[in-house]
Amino acid sequence: MLNRRSFLKSGLTTGAALPLASALNGLEPASRSASHVDSAGSQSPEGSLVALPHRIASLSLASQPWQQRVRRVGQTNMTEHDPAVMDVEAWAEYWHAAKVDVIFVSVTGILAFYPSKVPFHRPGRFLHGRDFFGECVAAAKKRGMRVVARMSPDLNWQDACDAHPEWAMRNQDGSVQHSQEDPRLFKTCMFSTYMDLYVPAIMREINSLYDVD
Repeated sequence: MLNRRSFLKSGLTTGAALPLASALNGLEPASRSASHVDSAGSQSPEGSLVALPHRIASLSLASQPWQQRVRRVGQTNMTEHDPAVMDVEAWAEYWHAAKVDVIFVSVTGILAFYPSKVPFHRPGRFLHGRDFFGECVAAAKKRGMRVVARMSPDLNWQDACDAHPEWAMRNQDGSVQHSQEDPRLFKTCMFSTYMDLYVPAIMREINSLYDVD
């Protein structure tokens, strides 16, 4: 059998294997020591090793933003009836016992969970003026949890569509797209003032009233 060494030797005699010999030599494992790498980390003419970069210094956890230290997040999607029956302290204690760093609290969706003054931001029928969202925020903060106000602005009620028909997502024939689960709700258009004006108005109201993160 013709081995590599004898093949290269015979090839050098004819000159036909010079390109192949050069390529095969490049596949040889590096056998030179790291001493052939200069102090600046550049490769010496005869060396084949490259210096590794310096290890990145460890960062103190306390110096990192809280968003980068989150390990566990809790979320309960509130229902319209929750303000009438939910024990806010028991709810917060459950998530505290689960050792969550952040809790997502429903602030709005098709209904407001606080007494909003933004037009067409309809309060739930069981709210009765109660600041349900505010109570949840206070209970979570008391236990050292961060709070994110959860919004779901994809649907709204017919009175909003009547006043602002441009807010509606529409079919190809121009008709309004309604929710399949509840035809009283229409699907909102993300390319309209619904997202440019209405949703930011709710955000500003929330930030002015509550200590949310």
